[in-house]
Amino acid sequence: MDTELRMPTFERFAAQLELLRTSVSFGLIITQLCGMLTVILVLRGHISLAVLFVWAGVSLTVLVLRRSWLKSLNLRGMTDYELTRTFYKMMAGTITTGLLWSIPYCMIASEVPLATQYICLMTIFLLTSISLGTASIVREHYVVDVASALYPIFWFYFLNYWTYEHNIVLGIMLMLGGTALIVRSSTVYHNYRRMIESNWRNETLFAELSGISETLRTRNEELEDARKIQTVLANSDELTGLFNRRFFNRTLSSEWRRARRSGAPVSCIMLDVDFFKPYNDNYGHPAGDVCLQLISKCLQEAVNRAGDILARYGGEEFVVLMPGITSDEALAVASRIAERIKLEEIPHEYSSVSEFVTVSQGIASCRPNDDTDGSYLINLADEALYEAKEKGRNTTVSKSGSSQLQVVTSWQ
Repeated sequence: MDTELRMPTFERFAAQLELLRTSVSFGLIITQLCGMLTVILVLRGHISLAVLFVWAGVSLTVLVLRRSWLKSLNLRGMTDYELTRTFYKMMAGTITTGLLWSIPYCMIASEVPLATQYICLMTIFLLTSISLGTASIVREHYVVDVASALYPIFWFYFLNYWTYEHNIVLGIMLMLGGTALIVRSSTVYHNYRRMIESNWRNETLFAELSGISETLRTRNEELEDARKIQTVLANSDELTGLFNRRFFNRTLSSEWRRARRSGAPVSCIMLDVDFFKPYNDNYGHPAGDVCLQLISKCLQEAVNRAGDILARYGGEEFVVLMPGITSDEALAVASRIAERIKLEEIPHEYSSVSEFVTVSQGIASCRPNDDTDGSYLINLADEALYEAKEKGRNTTVSKSGSSQLQVVTSWQ
């Protein structure tokens, strides 16, 4: 099966006309003007200058009008019918230009010396040859150029062979020369066609690859966004939006190793909502979820230092990891947490310590060493939390890993 991309005929034709339009440069007019000056200089002693200038003016006007008309066309925006009509108009302009050379030549050939006649013929043939490179972009265009500029002269020589014995020879040579130009134009035309089709294939492939690349880029962005979302979901608690226990444990391990290398302290606050089971049982689980969400909001507002990790540890239990924080500084954070929750005034008529929701907090602080890991800090904070509950709740207990000293603070 042939899988090679093939350029649609209409698009190729439009591209050929567009290339032909852009190739009709001002240089072509200059070349034609030089040919006209040559003919005027050669014929000035045999033909009236007024006639010569009229002929040159008409020919030059046709050339300029052709060029300006072609330059103003937007061939790529045309329909098939409009493109075909434009093509025939271009052909008519080319035929007119060619006949403005061949017919005047046939009219004056018998009136001028042979040398002058041959110079004019050579000029016409030279101008037709020069246009081979650009006019052959559309083969038919160059064929009518040759046919209109050279073949009328051929027929002139052929029909007037008796005037001079060499007329038949000139006619045959002119016919062969014109035919050779047409044959050569076919080669040039195919080269242009291959170039146009190659450019079209490259542009088509580039557009397809760009589309694929854009699709892949979009897909990669979507996958990256999905991966980020999955990462956030995997590391987040669904109810509160805080980090979950798994993420906390993973972060604790890395922070513990970092603190062990640097010798910096690490502190942890473990807190529990006081009498949360009666709250849940009496107000209902939806109200319990709202309560936990409000507690998490208070925690986020109270714990705002960069690098601190705030997570829901389980149920109504929360934990705060604070690298580089001493026990005194951790106690200040715990104080802010208790005060912020107090200001929230979440009603709790089933609590035995307050008419509003309160928390008990256990603080653990230590400097990691090679004999311990992160679980040591968690166990220490859990012990402090247990003691805070034993002391009546709505209380904070702080424990230091080195001296096991404890500081008890209570908010009633």
